[in-house]
Amino acid sequence: MEESIKLTEAELEAALKAHRSKAGIFKIVTYGAGIAMILFAAIGLIPVSILCLIIAMAGSWQLSRHTGAIKKMLGDNVVIGSLRKVFDTVEYDPFGKISGTEIDSAHMAFPFTHQGSGGSDLVRAAYRGLPVAFSDVELFQIDSQYDEELQQWRDTKQRVFQGQWFVCGLDAPLSGAVRLSSSSRTLRRQLKKSLIETADAAFNERFLVTADNAQEALRLLTPGLMRGILALSDRSGGEVYMSFLPSGALHIAVQTGRGSFELGKGKLDMDAMQKKCLRELEWFTGMLDMLRAEGLLGAQEDRV
Repeated sequence: MEESIKLTEAELEAALKAHRSKAGIFKIVTYGAGIAMILFAAIGLIPVSILCLIIAMAGSWQLSRHTGAIKKMLGDNVVIGSLRKVFDTVEYDPFGKISGTEIDSAHMAFPFTHQGSGGSDLVRAAYRGLPVAFSDVELFQIDSQYDEELQQWRDTKQRVFQGQWFVCGLDAPLSGAVRLSSSSRTLRRQLKKSLIETADAAFNERFLVTADNAQEALRLLTPGLMRGILALSDRSGGEVYMSFLPSGALHIAVQTGRGSFELGKGKLDMDAMQKKCLRELEWFTGMLDMLRAEGLLGAQEDRV
């Protein structure tokens, strides 16, 4: 991992502004050259199309370089400081993510399928003695189609999830998995035969509950827990999915449609950025505090 470089506020603002400006230029170059490549190929100007492809690839590399520099600078000078204000111990990798294996182990009840994943801003930390991990995550559907002209298979990738993925350990033992999913017409239709109704009508309207054992789910979902999940879902900024696993892990996915700890397009203000980072952490720590109050979390065992 590269050594962290601490900058003064003025140096950081100047560097971020320069990288953001260059990233904007190379984004235009990349997309413009890509569109031109398609148009020239369509009218048979293959050499010009190839030149546009080369320009698009060069622009994409430069765009990645500048966005990577922005992420590292923010991580070293803003994000890590915010994380240390909230968590007992922190390991932060701006380019890491919750692994595809961890994601698949949750067997989350989504209204879509996925075959690939990406992400960034991986945090492994301890919150009041409880080991936790989270990162930005993107999930993709990948379709393979055979290109007759090129005589080869080509993969097309469609993003079906963008948001945050959280993992922590449970204290309460479970005999089977219990899953909560934000209600949607598609998912309600898919899960119709396996849905479990709770005694809370508002909760049933907002969440679809499935489980290996219906009695386990009803035992877990106490009135206090359901009220807490509903209240925090209102503040999540997206659709919430949860998977309580018998392995002792709890996975929470929130489809917000955005990443965490982003620079944004507004005026560069380091104090405002740090406050924004802290606000983004409040939802997760609020969920942890609520789950602990309901007797589901503790710090006895590192399960993350």
